[in-house]
Amino acid sequence: MEEDFKSWFLSHGGAFHPDTDIGFNSDGFFIRVRDGRDLLPGALVVSCPHALVISGLDAIHDPFLGQFNLQSVSPLLNQLVITRIFLMKQFLLREKSLWWQYIRMLPQPDALHKFNTPLWYEPEDLAWIRGTNLELGAQRMETSWRQEFEEAASLFRWTGSEQVGSWSWSLYKWAAAIFTSRGFPGSALANSTSDKVPDALDLDFPVLIPGVDLLNHHPLAKVAWVWGPSDCSIINDDPIGRTTQIWNNYGPKSNEELILGYGFSLFRNPTEFCSLAVSLDVEKRILTIKNSQPGPKSTEIPTIGGPSELTSRVSKGPEIALGPPDLGKGHNIGKSKFVSENAGLLDSRLSTQQANRHIKWVRLKGGSLKKIPGQNQALYEFSPGFLGDCSIAFANERELAEFDFPLHSSVDFSFAQLSRNKVHVMCAVTMILQRQQMAITKHDLDLPRWPVNEKQFHAARYRRNQLQILKSVIEILLESLRSLPGISTVTTRDMRVVRLENILTDSTSSILTDFRAALNSGLGTRKPAKIRKNGWVECAFTLWLCGLWLRHSSNIHGNTSPTSSLPPNLSRWLLFLSRVYWSAPDIEPKSDGHVTLDTEIAASKQSDEETQLLCESFLAVINAAVTKNPRSLYRDPGVTVARLEWCLNIIRQEGVMCPNLEGNIGEESDEYVLFLENAGIA
Repeated sequence: MEEDFKSWFLSHGGAFHPDTDIGFNSDGFFIRVRDGRDLLPGALVVSCPHALVISGLDAIHDPFLGQFNLQSVSPLLNQLVITRIFLMKQFLLREKSLWWQYIRMLPQPDALHKFNTPLWYEPEDLAWIRGTNLELGAQRMETSWRQEFEEAASLFRWTGSEQVGSWSWSLYKWAAAIFTSRGFPGSALANSTSDKVPDALDLDFPVLIPGVDLLNHHPLAKVAWVWGPSDCSIINDDPIGRTTQIWNNYGPKSNEELILGYGFSLFRNPTEFCSLAVSLDVEKRILTIKNSQPGPKSTEIPTIGGPSELTSRVSKGPEIALGPPDLGKGHNIGKSKFVSENAGLLDSRLSTQQANRHIKWVRLKGGSLKKIPGQNQALYEFSPGFLGDCSIAFANERELAEFDFPLHSSVDFSFAQLSRNKVHVMCAVTMILQRQQMAITKHDLDLPRWPVNEKQFHAARYRRNQLQILKSVIEILLESLRSLPGISTVTTRDMRVVRLENILTDSTSSILTDFRAALNSGLGTRKPAKIRKNGWVECAFTLWLCGLWLRHSSNIHGNTSPTSSLPPNLSRWLLFLSRVYWSAPDIEPKSDGHVTLDTEIAASKQSDEETQLLCESFLAVINAAVTKNPRSLYRDPGVTVARLEWCLNIIRQEGVMCPNLEGNIGEESDEYVLFLENAGIA
């Protein structure tokens, strides 16, 4: 078979280096150096004339397929789909096809198990990729292919052509897999001087280059791709000894991409990563925000790709949602919007090419999958721009007004540069990775004891690497969070991050007694676990801030003794709030227009009905406490629904959902924390 192919290839203008021949093993055909020969650097290994390249141009010039402008009828039927159908047609033509000797060398439709990609996994093979991006990517790929085929078949049937009756889903799936596993970028024909019409070729779609695609992938191979005006060639840049296989280098590709597209993985892959992505809506929001700033504008949605490219790759990680956390209804700090239960699913509106551009990633630095030491080191990295875009996606209104654009692609998590936004990014990214980890590990009990075939071997390697990346990065991020002042310390005098436990056990003495009494009288408890269980976290934080504000206002007007003063960090924070959250819905500023603390500063936002009802319930809690203790700090006549709305808005704007710091995963384990912006050492 290989000799027939070689004769056909050479007779049509193709070329192999004379010191090479075609070999065969369990992986298929390949090119190797002849016994007794050596290949020197700079040698032309193989060259294919443009006339033998299978591309969209061939479909356009096909007498049958070329007469229809199918994409004008259905957006699904792009040039790649029609080119796959063209390959199907060539297979059905058999000896009558120009490419028959080439097609015979390909894995055949009746032996599709040789592809080894997840689209041909048996149920016992799929167990090794349950919950991973690879599983979801394969599912989406097959769904997309089937929709394309059914759409094309239904549109072609009305032609009455006999050849359409021979088309089948299994044959289309075979043709799609051939282009995915053996395709080169359409740019291979960009410099063509062929009498075909290069301008009609969509360079976004792959092409098949006979002979050249016999070279298998190795990430360390040094080769040059030469796309000339009349042929496509591979030149070797390394000396190669006798009988040695000659490798190509497809570029940096993760094992996820290699398995999905080609059916194999690499040991210690230097470009291994775990893919993440944001939804199209979030990308649009980020673009809108960036374009609202001075400077050049962009009309393109951010296209921060991973370190590898695969036209068909569609997997992703959990979604990032808009803005500050969703604090829920009632008295509860509720579910976080930025973590999606549909981890790994791309926005359904994304095309394959759009999906590829929207993929982000996290990986261990240098591609190392070695054990990560238990210390806070930047041993990981995210795709360029990912953390900067997260900063925008998680920004509250105050932060958006303060951002200095353009943002850097990395975020400094050091204490000196700490901010609410950076803590939010750190927490959100940690939770995203935790959800992705949990989506995989929940299938642990369904795994066989060990892999029993080649598919399972590669899938198990991929799964292990994904979990190692996720575990390593999560551990480092959690260690960073544990070290934050307020989490690592027990006193409110130097904290920047305030937990529920802090305000219930170590609040400043000037409000602690009255604050606890208010919770006991109004809620019936001051135990953190019970408050969280009953959804009263918002209520507790709002009452705490209200108490701080009352005490701070009294201090400014000299109405309290020095022992009632607040710690400096809390005073600085309250002064910061007075500058940012400046107007009151029911209180007018002084006649000179100057806003001061005693004007009962409140949120600038109009109150909505739900928030008003919620704060009325908070006021009822306070009234119950005041009734029981008439000397309570909260007896102040300034404690109104409007003031509580102001406090609640700050709690929602300045707070963050934080992952469980002991490593427990799940929304029931996460906790709400408040960041004290501008409360650091003056």
